[in-house]
Amino acid sequence: MNKKRHFEVGKHGFSKLFETSTSVGYEIVPLKRKGLAISSKWMDIHYPCKSHIKASIKTNFPMEPTETVKLIYEIFESLEISCPQTFELFNLNKRNGFSMTQHTDANGHSDRIETTRKFKSPQS
Repeated sequence: MNKKRHFEVGKHGFSKLFETSTSVGYEIVPLKRKGLAISSKWMDIHYPCKSHIKASIKTNFPMEPTETVKLIYEIFESLEISCPQTFELFNLNKRNGFSMTQHTDANGHSDRIETTRKFKSPQS
C-alpha cells in the first residue's frame, strides 16, 4: 500500500492523519470549499490483513451502499492496492451507516459459501 500524504477521489480530498506499518488514516474534505472548512469525516484503512479479507475499512464518510464498491476501488487505486480485492467496510455515519463485505478475490476465490432462499411469508 502506498500511504500517500494526499490524494483526491471524486469531489473530495484525502489528507493523511496517521500511519502505521499496515494502516493509514485520512481526513476527508470537499475539494471546492469557500473559506475555512471544518471536517469531521475520516477513513481508516488497514491493509494487508492476515485473513482472507485483505483490507479493513472504517469510515464515517456519507456514501450510498450502491456507490460504495466503485468508491472503494478508486481509493484502492490511489493507494496502489490491487483490485478487485477482498474487503470489509464499516460505515459509522450517523445518518446512513452500514457494513459491507467483498468476499471474492481477484482469482474468484472466496472463504465462504452463501445460499439465498426465496420464500413467501405466511398470510395472516
